Amino acid sequence: MSENLPFKIADGDQQDNAELKDSKGIIYLSLLQDISKACKKKDPGYVEGAEPGMFLLSGVNSLLGEETDVIVLDFYKYLVETNPNDDTQIIGRYPEREGMKRVSNPGAWSGEWVSEEGNKMTLNYGYVLQIVGQEDVGKVMFSLKSSGIKIGQAWNNLLDRKLPSGQTAATYHQVFTLKSKIQTKGSNSWYVVEPNFKSWVNQEQYDSAFEVTKTLIPASEQLKVEDKSSDTETDTKEKVDY
Repeated sequence: MSENLPFKIADGDQQDNAELKDSKGIIYLSLLQDISKACKKKDPGYVEGAEPGMFLLSGVNSLLGEETDVIVLDFYKYLVETNPNDDTQIIGRYPEREGMKRVSNPGAWSGEWVSEEGNKMTLNYGYVLQIVGQEDVGKVMFSLKSSGIKIGQAWNNLLDRKLPSGQTAATYHQVFTLKSKIQTKGSNSWYVVEPNFKSWVNQEQYDSAFEVTKTLIPASEQLKVEDKSSDTETDTKEKVDY
């Protein structure tokens, strides 16, 4: 075991996120809101037992309750270009550097970014996760945008952790608990995610996560294969941006 750690760092572990491999059949983690389709019994997208504030693994329709433990395998920023009148009409997804070249007003607040064609350009924080206890599901995608970027920034600060040796820990050396938390503003209320460091991974979790990091591909390739009809993306118009 590494000093004061419940796992042994493998040979070839660069303690830095690798990049992703075959990503077909991507599953998304969503935080359900009052108006999410999964919560509406008369909607074709209804998931039995789904309630606002629960986490849902779309694709397999697995409910995780109001909190779940995760391991972050990778993180990247990307921009989504959408119809200015309909966020569900996705025109394209771009890695941050490529996307910023399409932004016509980069000096403006990020929530006001548009392309030269007048399309909306939205910054997203993308996380590739492994769900603790559901490793057989494979890689899981989770995105934050709009006011959720502040949550992502705080999460990334928490991920910037040192091993007892003083070396920088990789994100997949750590287990985080994602909790659902209600937020209100005036008469409106919605659910946001609250990430908290839980522990270092144990040996079994480390071995599993480290193997998956070997199957990572660059963000530019990841974005090409993401399912444009995923609940993570289509549900953003239904829920309050967080």
